[in-house]
Amino acid sequence: MPKINHKRVKERYNPKPNAKERAHHERLIAMPCICCGREGGVFHHLLSRADGMRWRRDHEWGLPMRDECHRALHAHGNERVWCEGKGFDPVEVARFLRLESQMEGVL
Repeated sequence: MPKINHKRVKERYNPKPNAKERAHHERLIAMPCICCGREGGVFHHLLSRADGMRWRRDHEWGLPMRDECHRALHAHGNERVWCEGKGFDPVEVARFLRLESQMEGVL
């Protein structure tokens, strides 16, 4: 499968996560997909803006997803509408997952 070209990483942001952010990514990709509940394996970086979050790309704000769901989200083109159709708010879920990682000492 071809890799998704996100075309949104701004040069001023580090495109590579630091050690804590990598641990957070690993924690989330081990979780079931937020959309379908099957085995995840992908960390989706939020496109939506949340309080205190850098615009468009932040390694602490993301969702555990299955590759097929991740591709469907990007193909749809509107993250908020797509997630609302699945019954969840991406920012609220990412906020909760980030808080869990902070409480566990991952972040």
